[in-house]
Amino acid sequence: MQSSQTGPVTAEELRTLLEELTTAYDVPGATLAVLSPEGLLTTATGVTNLGTGVPVTPDTLFQMGSITKLYTTSAVCRLVERGLLDLDEPVRRHLPDLRLGDEDAARRVVGASCPSSSPAASPCGTC
Repeated sequence: MQSSQTGPVTAEELRTLLEELTTAYDVPGATLAVLSPEGLLTTATGVTNLGTGVPVTPDTLFQMGSITKLYTTSAVCRLVERGLLDLDEPVRRHLPDLRLGDEDAARRVVGASCPSSSPAASPCGTC
């Protein structure tokens, strides 16, 4: 990440960028860290909870919850678009050691990312 000047981004520029993004996307609070040859820059903005108003700090821990499903689905969809993955294949073809408490789910995890049989409604546009 380069600043508008010549040289690496500053902590102030990082904070300004994070504030602009959280405002633009109506995010109550966030942290951002950038590791560069100059070191680790961290910043935070906003609150952890709109009800409590507790401020976010660079050390604030956020709960992941279901957000990992979004990242997983996005990655799977990119693989499908590139022709590297078929959503109809069993998950274990690619992750043979996958073990879940629900064995049926272990066989259909990727397909479960697609909420509809309509390609227009699916995250990949293919299922």
